[in-house]
Amino acid sequence: MTNYQKFVTELEKLSVKYGVELKAIGGVYIWEDGELESIEYTKDETSGDLYARKINGEKN
Repeated sequence: MTNYQKFVTELEKLSVKYGVELKAIGGVYIWEDGELESIEYTKDETSGDLYARKINGEKN
């Protein structure tokens, strides 16, 4: 199973646990092992958008 497949499996569990469904068409970035050290997502549930605001300490 690839890291992406493992991620999706965990995401399915999180979706059920928190009642949050995601629809992502494009915009999915897959990092190599060890490249992604930290990530922070926007936390505004009213916007309907989910995107990384900070990656490895740098603002996007």
